[in-house]
Amino acid sequence: MNKKAVIFMPVFSIFVLVILTYAYYETVIKGSDDLSSKIGENQAEIINAYNKGQEYMLNAEYAIKYSSYRAIDDFIKYSGVDKNCNSIWKFNSDCNPDLKINFINLFNQELSKYNYKTKEVKIEDNNLIVTFEDFNYNKDSENFKVEYSLPITVKHELNLDIEKLAAIKDSLKQCAQDGKDLNTCMNEKNEVQGNLLTFTIKNDKEIVIYTDKPEIKKQDFIFKIDTKDTGIIGVF
Repeated sequence: MNKKAVIFMPVFSIFVLVILTYAYYETVIKGSDDLSSKIGENQAEIINAYNKGQEYMLNAEYAIKYSSYRAIDDFIKYSGVDKNCNSIWKFNSDCNPDLKINFINLFNQELSKYNYKTKEVKIEDNNLIVTFEDFNYNKDSENFKVEYSLPITVKHELNLDIEKLAAIKDSLKQCAQDGKDLNTCMNEKNEVQGNLLTFTIKNDKEIVIYTDKPEIKKQDFIFKIDTKDTGIIGVF
């Protein structure tokens, strides 16, 4: 018997076993671990995209809330018209009480401070409805691409009945157009001082008032109309 052959065969077998074991680890065990790791990273990235979208939406809700508080404060302070109008409504002029549009303009000014971009802002049933540009999240990795888009529309109930105020405005404008006495054409509380009619509309909802420090309280809506200068042509 060849002794060298007897010694060589076990040594060769052990060598082959080592090579096969390493190959199995690289191709099966390690390869499986890499694949699992990549899948885990991809799942984590999808969850991260979703969480970022939810965080963006939550922050947008807070931005709407606080922007509406500021807008309502100014809206009441200036009687729903430009501050240069001295709280006097005058139809068909720069002091026209186009209340919904005027409020939305104030709101947009406040919201712009939060760097949000909107598609549409409207008021329906005394709810402020804000549609933002979609939240988009994109990320490329070696073997995976995340594309996530989240449409965001937020509805916020206003602490001031702008629908009611708009109805009062329409009623007063119609009275002026019909040549009726504005002092008698509606049931809201009013005071007469010469040509000026001052109307006070009760607000039952608490709002945030910004003075030296914010405080929460009920604030009535007050506006004036000059009966000799309503802005309606032919009415004096």
